[in-house]
Amino acid sequence: MRRAPIVLAIVLATTTLVAGAPPASAQYQKELVAVSLEVLDPPQFVPYLGDARWRLVMRDLSRDAVPEASLQGDPGFAHMTTFEVQFVNVPANASLNGWEAALTNTTVFTSGGMVRETTLIVQALGPVSLNHVTLKVVATMRASDGGTKSAEVHVNAFLEPFRLANVFIKTPPRFVEQQKVVTYLVQVDNVGTYIDTFLLNVSITPGWKAMITPRVVIEGKSSAFVNLTIQSPSGQLWHPGETAIIRVSARSIHEPEVAFTGASVIMVDGPYVSALWRPLAALSLVALALLTVRAWRDRDLAALEKGRPRKPRPTPRQAVLLAALAKRDPPAWRARKAEQLALWRERRRAYRAEMRARRRDERRLLREERRELRATRAKMRKAEKLRRKAEKLRLREEAKQLHATRKAQKAADKVARKDAKRQAKVDAKESKRLAKLAKAKEKQLAAAKKTLDKARAKAEKAEKRAAKAAKRAEKRGRKGS
Repeated sequence: MRRAPIVLAIVLATTTLVAGAPPASAQYQKELVAVSLEVLDPPQFVPYLGDARWRLVMRDLSRDAVPEASLQGDPGFAHMTTFEVQFVNVPANASLNGWEAALTNTTVFTSGGMVRETTLIVQALGPVSLNHVTLKVVATMRASDGGTKSAEVHVNAFLEPFRLANVFIKTPPRFVEQQKVVTYLVQVDNVGTYIDTFLLNVSITPGWKAMITPRVVIEGKSSAFVNLTIQSPSGQLWHPGETAIIRVSARSIHEPEVAFTGASVIMVDGPYVSALWRPLAALSLVALALLTVRAWRDRDLAALEKGRPRKPRPTPRQAVLLAALAKRDPPAWRARKAEQLALWRERRRAYRAEMRARRRDERRLLREERRELRATRAKMRKAEKLRRKAEKLRLREEAKQLHATRKAQKAADKVARKDAKRQAKVDAKESKRLAKLAKAKEKQLAAAKKTLDKARAKAEKAEKRAAKAAKRAEKRGRKGS
């Protein structure tokens, strides 16, 4: 242990650690002194809202080996190594929001030649502003003589590419006249991690026209604004008040099957009046006036055909004679005029009385027809009510029969289940009885076999004794001779 300070001084004097940023082509770099740190796992992406793990191996390269038992009993004789992780090479105006890093083991005890592992966990939680971060893991070993040794590795963590966009139509819903062109402002947000190209498409209610920039390139975590031009329909009077739905979709060229959509509405405010419609409108008014005059004349003719008296109108000759009479004898002319007017009023009074009587008769007939119709409807409703009641009774009877059938079927099923259960019990008892008989028979056979074996053994023993007795008798005979 006295040589440890000398070895430590030599290593510190001959080893220099470089804490610079790793090259772009490599995921990490390592520097070795008395303690080494190495990354085992290959380069990998960090999933969004997930984590990625790198296994790190620390090797104690010192020569003062200490038994494993002393590490647990007296840590003062071991080397204590601490691990730290920090973000490096962060741009000046960048933020590390969303990125988190941690180590599973922050402190280990080792001696010369020992190896320890720890795991670096990098997480991308929530929105992140950086797609790539560099982490430096430092292993600092404190020796028993108070000196320190350190090693470091750099790990480049790249956020796994994912594509997400938001489409907003920033212009609020508008009112537009017919055959007018309006412009809407559309905002496309690239919420994904990397620069992306989006294909834009617009759909609108038939009869409207819309145009938009077909392609837009947006950096990651950035937005782009494009203009949407819309032309309202024209040439139809019934368009005012019509509402059109606008839908703008954005698709990434890498994932064209996924569409991100934004929507808005636009409404026609007033009619479109063409210059050709003015003479047409004048002709329509003239035609309407002619149709109105003709309708009045047809109405008068229809009234005359029904018997309404016409107000007296003198013929041209009568008009000349009446004019002469008015100049010659005004009182006579007024009397003639009053006589004609009284005659017309009398005829009109009679016509009106006749029309009132006719309308009275028509109303009476109409009331009778309505009364008969109401009576017929009442009879039909009553018949329908009786029919529904009979149908309800029939359905109720069918339901009762069905219920009784189901109940009988359930009872039969229950009896069948009971019989089956009873038969199963009988079969089980019978099988048990047969099993007992077979077991008893097996016992009898075993006892008979045992008895037979014993008898055979006794016979064999008797034969052996007889043989031995014969041999002894033979020996005695030989000795006596």
